[in-house]
Amino acid sequence: MNYSQNPSASSSDASTATMSRRAGLLSELNDEQRAAACHGDGPLLIIAGAGTGKTATLAHRVAHLIAEGTDPGRILLLTFTRRAASEMVSRVDGLLRSSAEHGGPELSGARVWGGTFHAIGARLLRIHARDLRMEPDFTILDRGDSEDLMHMARTELGLGRGSGRFPQKSTCLDIYSRCVNAQLPLVEVLADAFPWCRKSEDDLKLLFARYTDLKETQQVIDYDDLLLFWHGLLSDPDAGDRVRDRFDHVLVDEFQDTNAVQADIVSLLRPDGTGVTCVGDDAQAIYSFRAATVRNILDFEQRFPDAEVVTLTRNYRSTPTILAATNAIIAEATERRDKNLWTTREGGGRPSLVTCRDEAEQTSWVADRVLDHREQGTLLKHQCKTISREALHLPGPDFVDRVVAASDRTPSVMRSLAQLFTHGRLAGTGYLSILPVDQGIEHSAGASFAPNPAYFDPENIVKLAIEGGCNAVASTLGVLGAVSRKYAHRIPFILKFNHNEFLSYPNTYDQSMFADMEQAFDMGAVAVGATVYFGSPESRRQIWEVSQAFKHAHKLGMATVLWCYLRNSAFKQEGTDYHVSADMTGQANHLGVTIEADIIKQKMAENNGGFNAVKFSKTHAKVYSELTSDNPIDLVRYQVASCYMGRSGLINSGGESKGAGDLAQAVRTAVINKRAGGMGLISGRKAFQKPMKEGVQLLNAIQDVYLSKEITVA
Repeated sequence: MNYSQNPSASSSDASTATMSRRAGLLSELNDEQRAAACHGDGPLLIIAGAGTGKTATLAHRVAHLIAEGTDPGRILLLTFTRRAASEMVSRVDGLLRSSAEHGGPELSGARVWGGTFHAIGARLLRIHARDLRMEPDFTILDRGDSEDLMHMARTELGLGRGSGRFPQKSTCLDIYSRCVNAQLPLVEVLADAFPWCRKSEDDLKLLFARYTDLKETQQVIDYDDLLLFWHGLLSDPDAGDRVRDRFDHVLVDEFQDTNAVQADIVSLLRPDGTGVTCVGDDAQAIYSFRAATVRNILDFEQRFPDAEVVTLTRNYRSTPTILAATNAIIAEATERRDKNLWTTREGGGRPSLVTCRDEAEQTSWVADRVLDHREQGTLLKHQCKTISREALHLPGPDFVDRVVAASDRTPSVMRSLAQLFTHGRLAGTGYLSILPVDQGIEHSAGASFAPNPAYFDPENIVKLAIEGGCNAVASTLGVLGAVSRKYAHRIPFILKFNHNEFLSYPNTYDQSMFADMEQAFDMGAVAVGATVYFGSPESRRQIWEVSQAFKHAHKLGMATVLWCYLRNSAFKQEGTDYHVSADMTGQANHLGVTIEADIIKQKMAENNGGFNAVKFSKTHAKVYSELTSDNPIDLVRYQVASCYMGRSGLINSGGESKGAGDLAQAVRTAVINKRAGGMGLISGRKAFQKPMKEGVQLLNAIQDVYLSKEITVA
């Protein structure tokens, strides 16, 4: 039978395919998370206990709505910070791309209205300004400007002069803001939050009236007005309908930290609750000092009588002892949302109850405990009881003569490796600090270099490596070729010859050849690098391509570096990403040295048990009981052991740039790598996505770990 000509068969096949794609999109979620993500159009409250995957659930719900046919431009996602909104929309986009790779439709979350209440309010007010008899180009006062205007009104009214004391401008603004956001009369706000200002009640009423008049005269609004005017816009029968018609779904994160105006805005956007999803946890309400009220989450069903409540209880972050204490404390609340947090994790010490007199004493206590743990051996004092250091071929000044010389590598390859080991601040130590910059292809030039546009110029990339004291710079054919005559003799070049480019539509995850070995040799490169996505459908082709390229590179006298990455959506299970599991990355390393990579570059192991969780391949119980432990040093030690016990050196990734914590995270990664028996660190985005001076400081801090005699192999 020709099923393509059978309408009922086609319908059945399409339905089956849709269900399969839906299951794939939600495969990473547990049952509670999936129930929330798949909820229909009725009002939904998700009670998300600490560490239960709130962000993942909300992102999957948005992705599910889009996959089910909702126009992303008709979804409003309200978050607590701009960064949270950006990350959430980006995560939705990633989920939809992943779904498309597995047969789903090509969809995007880029048009979702994501932002804070204030940011979305500003956007809508500019669109509908005429409805409020305002000009669309109105000015928004920041905190300092608002205080200055309040002071102007205070001065005009002559308040604070003479012997009578009157609140400062900042305090006046705080009182005004609380009245607006809590929707409470001045007398009540003064009694509850500012009792020392009660004598000024009448004058404050005059002041706030004058402050409001000045804003209207100057055609300016403050942050509180963004919510107040949005509320007023929605309250207007005609204008409100125009705003409501824009959205089919309204999703709110951190609902326990919303104030009365924000909660009313949600109700006015969807009066019957259709399409409303609110996520939060009454036990984490901490912003009452900003007029937030936990009543919004406790009284949700009063606001939306038909609401369904889904509670997330599985914790992915804490240990059983911490959760037992948490559950006991939550149970003491006289009014609460019932939840009992649990985890599958094991171990963990008992929590301590510490009473501190003030914040300074608390800070001091925490700092002392950090130092205590350092002394007790969390990282610097840890000793491996899994694979002994004596079994490893450790880095050292004589590594090429002691280890490489026993292999089939030619004298030319050994000379190239020696060039890597004898350059930069780590020269003569046997350790490597490499600056890799190929993200212009892998992630797009804009995504990579917008934080510091100077690095659109290849010369600045090489300069950073030189100024940073690196052993080598690894980059693309174009980057290194653009400056090879000027710099190839000043710092070792590593030509990365294959890449996963992100301009093909739809985006795919495959490594394509961008250069050949003669081009690397002719520009003076001492080594070549490549990536294999182990675990992907394309991995066997990539393994063969890279193996042949490495063979050719060795014949030309160049060393080889392999980025041994895992890539398969099935490697994420129930909220855990096993792309960084010790057992699976270890096997990737083992495959990498099998095709004669001289140096293995691998993401630092963060967990273990990937083979068992994904339920594929083969492993052994001793991998988990004897050869590894939960300590990060032991996890990376297993990665080193998988590199022929260190005959091919392991360099770990520095990871993506996350801002202020980059330096501390890079140093921590270097300590773990060195103590595990690794050969160094390769750090790119943390170094080049900031001013060059800061990038140099970060690279030097990494190198200082390997130069330190106090930090030894465990």
